[in-house]
Amino acid sequence: MDCSDQKIRTQNPRGKAGLFNILLFKYAFNIIYTGTRRNLKMDDIYEVLPNFEASQLYSRMTQEWQKELKTSKNPSIFKIFLRMFGWEFALWGIGIFIAVLFIGDMAHTIVMGKFMTYFEPGTNVTLKEALLYASGLIGAKVVVQLYDNTYLLAVWSIGLRMQIACNTMVYRKCLRLNSKNQNNHGRAVTIITKDIAQLLTVADCAHMLLIGFPKFFVMLYIMYTYIGVSALAGAAIVMATVPVNALLGILISKYRLKTAAQTDQRVKITQEMLTAMRIIKMHTWEKFFSNTIDKRRGKEMKILRIVYYLKAVVFAIGQLSYRFAFYVCVLTYVALGNHVTAEKAFVIIGCFGAFESLLTDYMPNGIPQMAEYKASLLRITNFLMLEEVPTPLSGDIHNSIDRTIDLKGATVTTEGATVLAGISLNVSGGLTVVAGPTGSGKSTLLKLLLHDVPANSGEVNVCGKVSYASQEPWIFPSTIRQNITFGESFNEKRYQRVIEVCALIHDFNALPNGDQTFVSDRGLNLSRGQKVRINLARAIYKEADIYLLDDCLSSVDGRVGK
Repeated sequence: MDCSDQKIRTQNPRGKAGLFNILLFKYAFNIIYTGTRRNLKMDDIYEVLPNFEASQLYSRMTQEWQKELKTSKNPSIFKIFLRMFGWEFALWGIGIFIAVLFIGDMAHTIVMGKFMTYFEPGTNVTLKEALLYASGLIGAKVVVQLYDNTYLLAVWSIGLRMQIACNTMVYRKCLRLNSKNQNNHGRAVTIITKDIAQLLTVADCAHMLLIGFPKFFVMLYIMYTYIGVSALAGAAIVMATVPVNALLGILISKYRLKTAAQTDQRVKITQEMLTAMRIIKMHTWEKFFSNTIDKRRGKEMKILRIVYYLKAVVFAIGQLSYRFAFYVCVLTYVALGNHVTAEKAFVIIGCFGAFESLLTDYMPNGIPQMAEYKASLLRITNFLMLEEVPTPLSGDIHNSIDRTIDLKGATVTTEGATVLAGISLNVSGGLTVVAGPTGSGKSTLLKLLLHDVPANSGEVNVCGKVSYASQEPWIFPSTIRQNITFGESFNEKRYQRVIEVCALIHDFNALPNGDQTFVSDRGLNLSRGQKVRINLARAIYKEADIYLLDDCLSSVDGRVGK
């Protein structure tokens, strides 16, 4: 929780930039100039543009996700992205199609051929026409470059917004996972660092693949008008590589999923090891855990090696097929008794130059990348489908006059073992204490009331607003006061009463800044007893109808407990 004052930043100049300003990136000149004069500071950073706000993107994606859950048995993140960014994606795709195909490739190739005709002996092209052709070549390059740079920023912005929406969805999902799925946090780390990170360039990659094949047929038609059936010989070789690359893309997707599964296991073990580092150091188990992680990494590297071998094969096929197709095309044309003129030569070179990007970039990189994107979206979808704590039970559970807890024959089974069997309980007020030996299911009972663990059978009804203090204290990096109030409105009288009953006044007097002392990560600058009492104070400060306290005095001494 950020307890600092929110700074009002300078308005982002990109929001009001005109067309000329956008094409030349003039809106970025000021911050670039500042960066050349001195190191940039946080105060130099502009305000986030409204359409990049995490709250807005998360809200929109949540709405679309709920629609997808209601309308489809197999929810798809891809369909959600289409609804959120489809029109924007299509418009920029049409623009790059016109810029690249008609201006950058087709017009450039034809004009280049006409321009080279000027240098042939006995040509009919005048100097004035040659200069016009040269001006056309320069103008086409300028237009393509201006649009291409703006286009790349736009489509990467689409990918960035996809990342922001997915990162927020995954983070919020982690907060709502029930106890059954708590060990999936390592999986969430892998999804954020690998799967979601790939979404930045997905729009650009998809456009290039969609444009690639129309571009191929248009350039093939231009070649056919100049050299006839000889163009088909080279095209046949190009088309023969398409199914091979598609098959290799499917294999890459398959091995990518296997790699991700191994990565999840390795990250999970690493997190568990770091959590228990003190115990590992105490018992000198470092070598054992290091070997365990190395074995997992070895399995992961073995599959990754196969993935990169497949990518290398795809790239090699693209490089070789482009050159071989060009060679076959020219050889066929000459073998048929035709003479190669300068105009035809440069048209063929221009057409195969357009083929080169398809064969050496779009297909070798695009097909494997799209296969990885598909695997990543599947993993994100599966994570978002994990069972979570019911949403209505996270705040005001039931707006009922009677504040009651009612269990009827509730049974909880975890990993094949029955923890609670046929529990029936009715509590309508007052203080209720549940006692029992260690491992008897007391904490599980409280989690059942919070719906943090699902009941395999029976009924669980909780009426009223609930506040909960866990057995293991949870502290987050912020001030102690922020840890206690935890987003609730500050009530001075209630706050003073809470810290009094939780025996925190003496501790605040001993701390350098009292309740404004900043707590480090996991509360390492506090004692165990202090963390337990702050955790308890947070639960008590919240105005609720039902307070669930899980062995909250286990780590305090007898005097403080009384």
